[in-house]
Amino acid sequence: MNVPLKIIGADITEDAPALFFCDESRIVCKMREKEYIPQLLSICKKQKVDCLIPTIDTDLLLLVENKASFLAIGTKVLISAVDKVKLCRDKNYTADYFVSLGLKSPLPVNSVEKYEKALRLGTSAGYTFL
Repeated sequence: MNVPLKIIGADITEDAPALFFCDESRIVCKMREKEYIPQLLSICKKQKVDCLIPTIDTDLLLLVENKASFLAIGTKVLISAVDKVKLCRDKNYTADYFVSLGLKSPLPVNSVEKYEKALRLGTSAGYTFL
């Protein structure tokens, strides 16, 4: 594409495999720590990051909830809308969403007893049994 591009990776440890594919790397605290978002914002602001691309699922909800803070400093977060992130992070919501669209979905298993009962009664209501 012949576009000047610099990839800056951030992780909690310097030996994270993805960092070896980056031009530069930054060490940040764990996602659950209160300084995580401020650290990312600081990196993005100092480095004039155009686009933040999350690469692990655990960060998605936190990043989408803070998307406006990144936009305020000129960094776009490449992420779906908050309702879609929440949908995909919960197997029950995901299954219900697929069924609401007329698609088949595996019956979510939250307890063996409920699953066995549904099998006996044949009450899959749009869900498939695997």
